[in-house]
Amino acid sequence: MSILTKVRSKKNSKKNEEYDTNKIIKFINTLCETGVKISQQFESVFIGYKILNAISSGGRRKDHHDFTLSIEEIDTKLIHCWNVEHKGTQKKSTIDAPPWKGGVQFYNGGMEKFKIAEEYAKYWYDLFIATERLREEFDIPKDIQTPDYITWRNNDAKTQGNPKTPFGITLKKNVRDKLGSSLINHRNEFVPLFINHIKSKPEILDSLKEEILEITKKILEQKDAWLEINGNIDSGFTFKWSKKLTISKVTSISFNEETKSDFTGRVDSDLDYPINFIIRWGKGAGFSNLRVDLK
Repeated sequence: MSILTKVRSKKNSKKNEEYDTNKIIKFINTLCETGVKISQQFESVFIGYKILNAISSGGRRKDHHDFTLSIEEIDTKLIHCWNVEHKGTQKKSTIDAPPWKGGVQFYNGGMEKFKIAEEYAKYWYDLFIATERLREEFDIPKDIQTPDYITWRNNDAKTQGNPKTPFGITLKKNVRDKLGSSLINHRNEFVPLFINHIKSKPEILDSLKEEILEITKKILEQKDAWLEINGNIDSGFTFKWSKKLTISKVTSISFNEETKSDFTGRVDSDLDYPINFIIRWGKGAGFSNLRVDLK
C-alpha cells in the first residue's frame, strides 16, 4: 500500500491520492462500517446495481480513472466493470458540484495538444528570449547560444522536466540564484499582453473550444462513476457518488481579462458544469513544462 506523506502538498499529491484510493478499496472490500456506507450510497445513486468488489487500477498518466468496481446488475445478474474517478480534499466542507472540484484538475495536458499554448510559447519566446532580454537580465554568458524557437519549444517549453538547452539550463540556475524563485514577475507582465494579443486571433479560441470538447468527451467517456471524498480518509470524511457525465457541444468560451497571474478562462457546454482552463508552467514560470489544465 502507498504510504501517506506527512505534508499534503502539490508535490506529494500523487502519493497521497494513491494512499486514499487504496484505503477506499480496502473499505469496500472488507465490508467495514465505512465500506458498507459507501456501498449503500452507491446503490441509492445507481439504482439496480450493487458493488461486488473494488480493484486497484488506473493511476498512470494515460489512465483517466483511479480504480475499478465489479458491479452486478441486480435484475439480470450481469456483471460489469466500471471505472471510478476519485477526487478528494482534506478540507472538511460541504461537497459541491462539479465532482472533480475536490481535486487539482481533471485533465492536465502538454502544450502540444493546444494551439493556444503554442501561441503562448511563441509570444513568450519573441518577447523575452529573441529580444535577449532574459540573457541580459540574468547574465547568461555570450558563449551560450540563444536557441531558435523550435529548439527552445521542443527542449525547454514542451518538456515535462527541467529545461534541456544550455540556454534554458543556465537561465533557470541564474534566476534561482538571483531571485530564489522563477520568472513570476515576467509572467505577470506577460499575461495581460498575451490577452490583448489573443483577442486579435479568434481562430485560436475557436480551436480551443474544439480541443477542449474532444479531450473532455474522451476523458468523461472513460469514467463510469465519480466518488468525492471530503475530509481526512483516516479520521473522518464525507463522500458523494455521482453518475457518468457526458458532453457533446461547447456553447461559449471566455477568459479572465483582469488576471495578472496565469492565463485562465471558462468553457460552457451542455455538460452540467462549466469547465475552467488554465495555461501554466509546470516546472517554474518561464522555464519548462508549459501546459493546459482543465478543472
